Amino acid sequence: MSLSRRDLLKIAVAGGAAMTLPLERVAFTSGSAKRMATSAMPKPFTLPFVTPPTLGSSGSLSMPCPDGMTRSYPRYDIVQRFGVADIMPGYKTPVFGYNGLVPGPTLRVNRGTPVTVRQTNLLQQPPAAPYQNVAAPSSYTSDPWQRSTSTHLHGSASLPQYDGYASDITYPGQVKTYFYPNCQDARTLWYHDHGVHHTSQNAYNGLAGMYILHDQAEVRVGEGLHVGPDVAPHVDRVLVVPGHVVVHVGDAVGVGRPAGRRDPAGGALGFEAGQQRAATQLVVGVEVQGR
Repeated sequence: MSLSRRDLLKIAVAGGAAMTLPLERVAFTSGSAKRMATSAMPKPFTLPFVTPPTLGSSGSLSMPCPDGMTRSYPRYDIVQRFGVADIMPGYKTPVFGYNGLVPGPTLRVNRGTPVTVRQTNLLQQPPAAPYQNVAAPSSYTSDPWQRSTSTHLHGSASLPQYDGYASDITYPGQVKTYFYPNCQDARTLWYHDHGVHHTSQNAYNGLAGMYILHDQAEVRVGEGLHVGPDVAPHVDRVLVVPGHVVVHVGDAVGVGRPAGRRDPAGGALGFEAGQQRAATQLVVGVEVQGR
């Protein structure tokens, strides 16, 4: 059987595509990241249930308003730091954390009460001894002074200058004050890094936290629900390989109830799916060492 030039080209293209697919799969499955052995993974609900603390106000801050008046608003202070965290037993994980926490501290605010948040970038500083020589969680730059950030409050009706858009960066050693109007209905928001060219690296390194906006309608709806200390912000997935962490903060909203007993010595606490409710999620957090 004779083949035309067109037939030969078709065969060559098809063959090339068939050879490419396995190579693509290999690239995604056998990367340089080490995978934790299944036998090394802790059993479910054997580690303590940890939640980030609620961040309290540091005082007040006066700001000029568009109408020419100067008004005072509650001030919250957050410092972005490079540290080391104990996420999985037996492993030290380098992270970037808000106030030394991954996820960062939870902010709980009320509708109609604007607040200011001062974000200080100190990511150029290494962790304290004995972790001062640990490698950064991701190497998008070899210069610590180029670890720039831009904090975005996801879901907030913020003014442009306080939105944390990608190119509005804060370099190490600098401070940016954000103004949040809190004019929307009750909802679960989250703040995260949005720095240009390395948003994903900074966010997955740990620069993410919850921001919960409450209102009176939520309070009335919640009067008949079980809402106690077992309710906390939720992070959908925490994916860990030895020495690295990927934290994904999701949008799903729900309330969890204890599915097991809390150990008197502060042991494990399991959760099961519960009632749906706005502005409430479950979270697993870790405190950063070497701050």
